[in-house]
Amino acid sequence: MGQLTYTRFGGPHVPRERLEIFCGDKYVELIDFKKLGVNGKTSSVGGGMGHVKALEVFQQTICGKSTPVALSDMMAASWTVLMANRQYMIMFYEQGIAIIYPFD
Repeated sequence: MGQLTYTRFGGPHVPRERLEIFCGDKYVELIDFKKLGVNGKTSSVGGGMGHVKALEVFQQTICGKSTPVALSDMMAASWTVLMANRQYMIMFYEQGIAIIYPFD
């Protein structure tokens, strides 16, 4: 399970983006796309946020030159998210917590 948080709050030295991934006894943290921490050990990974690479991959994809992710991997990721959402809904229902969707 992972969580991506973006905020504009805080001073100039406060991280704006943080990606946290928890998997068993492992913990991965990516801060502002500059620092990568794995189980508490941090290293620098550069300052780019991947915008240029994302545009290059997008261009290659729409031109039919490549597919960045296999369809089976996209389907597996979607299935995982749907099953996680289902488990949360079951948990909330069992605890009597009402879920209100803002777009319903």
